[in-house]
Amino acid sequence: MLLCLTASVIANAAHFVALGRFEAATLMGLTGFRYLVALKTVDKRMMLVFMGLSTIIFVVTYSDWVSWLALLGILFGTYGSFRPTEQQMRAYFMCGTTTWLIYNVLAFTPVGILMQASFLTSLAIGYWRYHGGQAESDGKPCSEPAAS
Repeated sequence: MLLCLTASVIANAAHFVALGRFEAATLMGLTGFRYLVALKTVDKRMMLVFMGLSTIIFVVTYSDWVSWLALLGILFGTYGSFRPTEQQMRAYFMCGTTTWLIYNVLAFTPVGILMQASFLTSLAIGYWRYHGGQAESDGKPCSEPAAS
């Protein structure tokens, strides 16, 4: 899942560059790298490194109050990327994706709205498919779907 997301966020970063939303573009670029790292480790120290880098990028590229939503979305995604189970990862990704959806609405980007709405729908379907709405973690690592 994280490998496919890497390609997705690189395209998303290019989209934000075209819109002149450099804080979002830079954060998305960092996200692509974060996904590659998260494929290899769920070490909380790496999560903190990526949260710190995201915050630094936010401070350096801040453009307006909508930028706060980009930071919040990235922090949800970063936390989710380093969760030990696929279920936890999806739950935090849904929070981050919802935040990015609001960002895209406020930044007036129809492509971004469609993309995030599609991603949120996909995450929700995947969550329901594997977990049937369970609230508790099944303890499966991110690479193994839960038995249906």
